[in-house]
Amino acid sequence: MNRLAVISGGDSPPAPSVAIAATFTFSSGTPITITSGDIRDLKNGIIHFAIAEPVVLGSLSDFVGWLTSKFGLPDINGQLDSLKKEIEDNPLLSSLYQGFLSFYNGIITIVVLSIDRGRVDSKTTYYSFQLAVTLDLVPPIKFFDFIEFDSIGVAVNTAGTSTSS
Repeated sequence: MNRLAVISGGDSPPAPSVAIAATFTFSSGTPITITSGDIRDLKNGIIHFAIAEPVVLGSLSDFVGWLTSKFGLPDINGQLDSLKKEIEDNPLLSSLYQGFLSFYNGIITIVVLSIDRGRVDSKTTYYSFQLAVTLDLVPPIKFFDFIEFDSIGVAVNTAGTSTSS
């Protein structure tokens, strides 16, 4: 028995692997770190990518501004400012104004993003996708004097298999 077998209890050593972690930066300065599974598996159609930590995208206003500057979409922030003023000045809607501001100024964060594809056997492939996003309300919406509604989260995932002949 060789020394490796004695140290590891007779199991073979783990197979070598090559994984990548890369950080990209949005033009807003937001860094995104993505990790991969073993990249040598790509030739077999096996993919694993995930964000390594939550990614803060900013507020709805920030997002609209980014879409305008990068893709030339109409800047609706001015229209939203007019709408904010109309809501604030309307006696029937003024009680909703703080709630509207909380959503508009809320901070959007991607907390989970994961894409997986692999092989079950030579004919069957599995896949999964996960996305979870939060909106932290700024400022929190107060109900009465003892409850605050401070965030909303949405998670979407799907998984399945496909078989080739």
